[in-house]
Amino acid sequence: MASTHVDALRVIAVGHSAGGSAVERLASFETATKGTKSTLKGFIGLAGASIGAWSQSLAAPFNTIPQMPGLFVTGQLDNVVSVSAIESAYGSLTKSRRLIELTNAGHQAFSDLCQINPGEGGLTALALALNITIPSNLSGLASDGCSSPAEPVTTSWRPTQQAVIAQIRYIFGADKKTTALTGIKTSFPASVAINTTAPLP
Repeated sequence: MASTHVDALRVIAVGHSAGGSAVERLASFETATKGTKSTLKGFIGLAGASIGAWSQSLAAPFNTIPQMPGLFVTGQLDNVVSVSAIESAYGSLTKSRRLIELTNAGHQAFSDLCQINPGEGGLTALALALNITIPSNLSGLASDGCSSPAEPVTTSWRPTQQAVIAQIRYIFGADKKTTALTGIKTSFPASVAINTTAPLP
């Protein structure tokens, strides 16, 4: 039944945070092991725990530069994965690439974690109220971008949705023009600080 609904020969991987790192490494692996025969046609990392520039400290094949379209979306207030690391990863790509930086957005701008226990300390405060000990390295992760100076995370959702859907539609050929991609900054001027790209194929 799945074969009538999912085209397993044309796949785009999307991930947030550690999931962003996973899709970047998957793209590296697919490029190194399958090249143009890969069924993975692109990857999208949302605040991806990026290696930066596919560091040589990674073992092969995970240090291979992906040879497929990549989209990076990050928040300029992200204290978990630095903007400079995302920009470095973007700069490493030699194929079609796109980088979108959201103004006043932190690491959790792409999830609904900040919507848990809002105004009362978020997920971290809820866990502490339930006597759940949170390691210090995780408490910051759970709340990054959930309070001022970051805007409410919901302001990041629409530009992110447009970017992801437009990228997928373009790669799969549903949209022949890049208007939905290039117009994101115009559509969301208060939310999108940077929308840049290398020439798309």
